[in-house]
Amino acid sequence: MTRLPLYGDRDRNLKQAVQLITRAIRLEPDSVQYREDAANILVAAKQVPAAVEMLTAARRLPDRTGEMKTLDRRIAELRGSGAGGEFEVRKTVRHGV
Repeated sequence: MTRLPLYGDRDRNLKQAVQLITRAIRLEPDSVQYREDAANILVAAKQVPAAVEMLTAARRLPDRTGEMKTLDRRIAELRGSGAGGEFEVRKTVRHGV
């Protein structure tokens, strides 16, 4: 399941959420989770092609947690939605953040 950070929840503060997740990725560039979160923020901001690029970049990282199948499904889902199509943003609460 794909996660949306609470800061980008409900389409509020998306610009700042993008800035914060970009900083997090710079600090921890091998984090698949941060890139997945960034993609979800981009989807919420209706930037689906950028979200696909972000997930594709995450796909090239080492698979330490077995998340690559999830990334593959999400990439296919977003590509199938089209750049302006309807899509679903899934949320879960992340603990320890």
